[in-house]
Amino acid sequence: MFTRRWLFIPSLAFLSSGVIAAIILAADPPAGNKSNLSGNQTAVFKFSDLKSIEVENKQGEKLGKVDDLVYNPYDGSVSYAALSFGSTLGFGGKLFAVPWQSFKPRFDSVNNKHVLVLNVDKKTLESAPGFESKNWPDVADPKWSTDIDKHYSTVRSTDSGDANRTTQAGARASDLVGLAVKNAADESLGKVEDVVVDLAKGKLRYAAIAFGGFLRMGDKLFAIPFETLRAARDRNSDSFHIVLHVNKEALKKAPGFDKNHWPDFGDANFAADVDRFYVQNTGHRTSAGTSSFKSSNVVGMRVDNPQGEHVGRIESLVMEVKSGKIRYAAVSFGGFLGMGEKLFAVPWGALKIQFNTERSQNHAVLDVSKSRLEKAPGFDKNHWPNFGDDKWASEVNSFYGLGQAAHHNEGMPARRIEDIVGAPVQNSQGQDLGKINDIVINLQTGTSNYAALSFGGFLGIGDKLFAMPWRQIDFRVDAKSQKLTAVVNVSKESLEKAPSFDKNDWPDLANPNWSREIDRHYGDQVAKPVKAS
Repeated sequence: MFTRRWLFIPSLAFLSSGVIAAIILAADPPAGNKSNLSGNQTAVFKFSDLKSIEVENKQGEKLGKVDDLVYNPYDGSVSYAALSFGSTLGFGGKLFAVPWQSFKPRFDSVNNKHVLVLNVDKKTLESAPGFESKNWPDVADPKWSTDIDKHYSTVRSTDSGDANRTTQAGARASDLVGLAVKNAADESLGKVEDVVVDLAKGKLRYAAIAFGGFLRMGDKLFAIPFETLRAARDRNSDSFHIVLHVNKEALKKAPGFDKNHWPDFGDANFAADVDRFYVQNTGHRTSAGTSSFKSSNVVGMRVDNPQGEHVGRIESLVMEVKSGKIRYAAVSFGGFLGMGEKLFAVPWGALKIQFNTERSQNHAVLDVSKSRLEKAPGFDKNHWPNFGDDKWASEVNSFYGLGQAAHHNEGMPARRIEDIVGAPVQNSQGQDLGKINDIVINLQTGTSNYAALSFGGFLGIGDKLFAMPWRQIDFRVDAKSQKLTAVVNVSKESLEKAPSFDKNDWPDLANPNWSREIDRHYGDQVAKPVKAS
């Protein structure tokens, strides 16, 4: 019914039509817990603390409080807040779903608290469609969300993919709290204690999970990125649980925290550490169902033989610069062959990328016996071969049974990924714009889809990255130094309007809306060829 790409979130979409209900906000937090997890002014909250946040209008008049959230199960974004207005509108027993776009978090420095400002007039609220708190509508019904959006004159942006939120199933976040957590072997790990919500971004960020007896850490919680989870039906009942694809040994090393002393989730360094751990130990499960990965996650990937034995790891990639085609993975076989100082250029077509459920990570499979690998053409890691040498390339391809290598130098030999990531970026007038921060690679086709560019001082946005289609980028090589420079024929005005993301908060590369948005923005801007200097 659902593709694997959506993992935990789409499963909740299925549940929401009667089984999964709302984020019912928990009681007051234990003593010592801060309501705001990110200091005084960043609106990142424990889900159980949301009832303490007051809703006001633009005039500062109190309207009511948040009773629940309805989120998009495909990306974790909050679509609606279910508000109780109490005596304000004379509807004490009713709830009203209001589009999240109508809210703006505000920090009240005088009273040292957060409030949600609702930009909706009282007349619209009084005539809004409401429902009984004990009789929720089907939030997965597209008609329900369409009627609400129509009442509040909410227009979903097609550029951001937001329009899909009214047609894709919705889910109430409350049923996350208390759900059992299991591993892929159906062994019980623990349960969800709470959820971390970023009000400013309108997104569910983490599930706070207690592993209890499983790890013998009863007082510890672990923040698990929302995208790395999925839901599954219990084997012997109609109930559901959460599946976490991380093995026990890895979980012992996971960043945890005392349940009475929550960390600062507004701290970018803390969030980056948590995200990095689960990206490494789940094989970047946010991209499952697709084969798009950051090049920085491919380098270091484990290499196994078909029997599941660990034979080596990918140390680097070699790619044709202009086409973005990956030609080789530079693999170290280390102790497997007893050749620690040697690397082996393995044609990309000889590798197969798989996901190992036991280790909960992606890996490459190389179907070559140990006796044959001992005869493979290798090179010293400090003396790389000339990738423009057709004779060498044909010998390597022939060894791995792929036939004669085609000549694809494109005016310059293939280059190591380290020569491309970090390369300066200029416009066609020769002005310095920034650099290539990373590359998004389709592992199945072995092609580079996008380059993640940082423009720094040029746009004055130092922490933002911009994904640009590879076809929009040309390269030139300095005749003397042989260093690469990326050239983009895009105006500053276009770049300023381009879709971007925080360098520590990458988007879900599996989300087709993300790639469509980028392709749409750059679709009519074809880069002109730039001759090599």
